[in-house]
Amino acid sequence: MDIERYDGLHVRITDIFGDVYEGICEYDSVDYCEHEYGIDEDALRFPGLLLRNSIIAEVVSLEDCDGPYGKFSGPFGQVEEVAFEDGPILIDELLFCEEDEHVMRMLNCIEHHFITSGEPLREWNDELIDLLKELPWFTEDIAILEKADHLIAFLSGGAGSTEKKTD
Repeated sequence: MDIERYDGLHVRITDIFGDVYEGICEYDSVDYCEHEYGIDEDALRFPGLLLRNSIIAEVVSLEDCDGPYGKFSGPFGQVEEVAFEDGPILIDELLFCEEDEHVMRMLNCIEHHFITSGEPLREWNDELIDLLKELPWFTEDIAILEKADHLIAFLSGGAGSTEKKTD
């Protein structure tokens, strides 16, 4: 499949197992994948998630879509769920990527699990709070900072602290 044309685009990818991933993807060439990951095929990559060409069943551009969640079908999706289940290392990949849309979707996923669904806190709760406190170094997006502050307050049982950092 010719996947290079999806580089930098909002896409929905369905893999051969029926899993669906949405996000802004980057294309990695065969040479890059062989050097970085030891695989001999090209791939599409979301922050923290690599989908090799051989497991991609379908790619649909979402560039012309616009709805209540922007170009996406929901406030978060499988990319964020995979990161959440893996814990701080992959959550970090999404929180500190260059795309504010991915950051907000990860925050929505965290909010869903801990606040909306009322799941018990994980053993990495303190690490998550530390990550959320670092967001002001990486974005000035007020909606992201407000949501992060709300999550910090909830997770710590106290006040949040994502006030804009200065040098």
